[in-house]
Amino acid sequence: MVTKAGHNSDEIHIVFDTYREDSIKNGERVRRGKSKGMVVLDVISPTKKFQSGILVVFWLSSISKTALKVFYVKWLTTNYQDTKPLYLAISPQSWIVSAGYTSPFPQLNCTHEEADDRTMFHLQDILSHQT
Repeated sequence: MVTKAGHNSDEIHIVFDTYREDSIKNGERVRRGKSKGMVVLDVISPTKKFQSGILVVFWLSSISKTALKVFYVKWLTTNYQDTKPLYLAISPQSWIVSAGYTSPFPQLNCTHEEADDRTMFHLQDILSHQT
């Protein structure tokens, strides 16, 4: 889906948020009671079936969101065959994937928790090699 949306671009950047159990955001969720009924899925695979309506409570768990991120990144690094560079920002590391080959891309490594902040490094990188 993401790779099809970027079909007119020269490269694709996917920047993920970092989900921490000990974050202020997660603490507020627990304090407000939004974690009641939360579903925690710490392992996600292509063969795992989800019950109807589970996604509503799935997104409440930082563990579930991290598991989904890990699954998606693993899937992309295994299945992405396009020659268009695909950059994956998974704090603190970044990777480049192209034509089935994956390698670290340390120029975009960053420890900022929010993807919004890390996106700025990606924008700077894109602008630095445009002609």
